[in-house]
Amino acid sequence: MLTLQSFLRLYLSWGFSFVPLKYKDKAPALKEGEIYEYRKRQPEEVEIKRWWPAGNRFQHGIAAVCGFDNLVCLEFDDISLFERYRNGRPLPDTFITKSVRGPHLFFFNDKPIQTIRYQNFKVELLGLNALSTLPPSVHPSGVEHVVLNMKPIRYVFGIERAFEEFAKSQGIDTKKPSKAMDKKAINGIVPEGSRHETAKNYAKHLIRGLKLDSATALFELNRWNEKHCLPPLPESELRGLVQYFCSRQAETIPKAEILRVVN
Repeated sequence: MLTLQSFLRLYLSWGFSFVPLKYKDKAPALKEGEIYEYRKRQPEEVEIKRWWPAGNRFQHGIAAVCGFDNLVCLEFDDISLFERYRNGRPLPDTFITKSVRGPHLFFFNDKPIQTIRYQNFKVELLGLNALSTLPPSVHPSGVEHVVLNMKPIRYVFGIERAFEEFAKSQGIDTKKPSKAMDKKAINGIVPEGSRHETAKNYAKHLIRGLKLDSATALFELNRWNEKHCLPPLPESELRGLVQYFCSRQAETIPKAEILRVVN
């Protein structure tokens, strides 16, 4: 079994950029503005030692920063879909991990891509600005993120097209991306008296509809708030909305599904 320090060295050698997560949480341990620095570069040794002093695995988890060096992650939230993706073949020849919900497959694509999600499809392709949890992080349920296939990350071409074809093969209408809010609700000026409810609906859309991590959702919510709310809501209020929907998201994982995945 690899130690935390071994994992960190491995991720650096494979070209990952990564950031710390709060322990037993999917939220980054960095401030909102700090995380974007690591979408341009790998963390330095002094930063790694500060985040994980003496290799303390119980202080922080680890998240890969997708988009850096065109890293993408194919995340399955349904084991049966992963088995259909394999179609009886051996595991793909790349680095594969397993979370509570299902496997995560990492690739270096030939070009940067945005995250791709489709309605009613429990697989997503994480691209620019997304975070994907890495071993040996611990899920809020207490289940540890583990390695399924310890292979160097494979370089691929046009993974977004292959993802679309797989979705089509499963009966998914790829012309319908994840549901978005009514544009009228977010593109106009939101006056006092309507700000909280509109912000609440938008936060719900970001987290449950687009499935953004808490840091990215808060960043987007702040950006929207500054542009559309008159006057803008305090950040503490936005943070509370994001925390609420993230906690509700975690509560929706059925216990039976957790047991089925990890056993």
